[in-house]
Amino acid sequence: MLAIRLISQSLHIVHPLYALLFDIHELLARPWDCSIARVYREGNSCADFLAKFGVSQLSPVCIWSSPPDDLLPLLYSDVTGAATLRA
Repeated sequence: MLAIRLISQSLHIVHPLYALLFDIHELLARPWDCSIARVYREGNSCADFLAKFGVSQLSPVCIWSSPPDDLLPLLYSDVTGAATLRA
């Protein structure tokens, strides 16, 4: 919710994330339909997996020719639209 609030508010140049927020505002101002919505971790399991995976890596950049094996079932669930329950 904090991210959505920061994106929705007017920009203040003294904010520590000003450059990032400015870029987001620039992207949202382009002539396309775009919306910002909160998605719980359970509904975005691929991003949750990749975030946790990234924290455990020593290298700041990982490039794969195919997804990690543990990500495949999550991708399949995402493609098929399988529902996930929130704990």
